[in-house]
Amino acid sequence: NTTTDELEKSIEVNQRPNSLVYDGEYLWVLCGGKKVYFTDWTGINEALSTAGSLEKINPATGELVKIIPLDSKIITPNYLNYVGNKKLIYAYGEKIMAYDSNTDKTITLIEEAKNTYGLNTDPSSQRLYRADHNGFQKNSTVYCYTLDGQLVYSFSSGIGTNEFIFYNQ
Repeated sequence: NTTTDELEKSIEVNQRPNSLVYDGEYLWVLCGGKKVYFTDWTGINEALSTAGSLEKINPATGELVKIIPLDSKIITPNYLNYVGNKKLIYAYGEKIMAYDSNTDKTITLIEEAKNTYGLNTDPSSQRLYRADHNGFQKNSTVYCYTLDGQLVYSFSSGIGTNEFIFYNQ
């Protein structure tokens, strides 16, 4: 309750939720899953880890309506975006994925999306912006795509670019 700052209800989702969006009807939560590292920190122990998921919640009832499991126990999904018409976009490893809740299908939208450190959609131009951190050793590269995954242009920005904010009147 935002008036009283009191918790009214909790909804349990997969481990490590990292982003959420509202599509006008449902709340979508992108979860990273459980990552357990080897004791010497040389990598992730897949036997003890769990995969991430995309989860659909009915905000009126608080019911978890659907869980879409992801396939990797190592890769963490990030940067969930709602782009309209019941379509969601998120970064997954070195790819950008698109989930269409109308058809319940996930496709690879962008095959080569290495070092994604930020992802957002400009609602007025319907363009997708992705930041590549370039190893934090030089300026980031920002890529602009159509919502079909076609590259429109790119440009250099500051080191560690990770957020896009669009002001639309």
